[in-house]
Amino acid sequence: MKRKLSLAAAVTIRDIYMDDILTGSSDFQEVQLLQPELIRLFKKVGMSLHKWCSNTPEILTSIPKEEQYWDFPLPVVRQNN
Repeated sequence: MKRKLSLAAAVTIRDIYMDDILTGSSDFQEVQLLQPELIRLFKKVGMSLHKWCSNTPEILTSIPKEEQYWDFPLPVVRQNN
């Protein structure tokens, strides 16, 4: 039997930078499984996740508006060819 919260555990080990989780997937169904796993995992240790951001609005439908984050500046890197 697979361990509970295995997706969230892998993301926690691999994708935390400072106090942010920066992760994603090209598989929409995987993200739908991952999101509640992350919420449960962090809730178990008394923490709550906030500043949710996604380029797929459907991912945020279960997240309260006050926990969604849209001001996420990404630098544009231009390469000269």
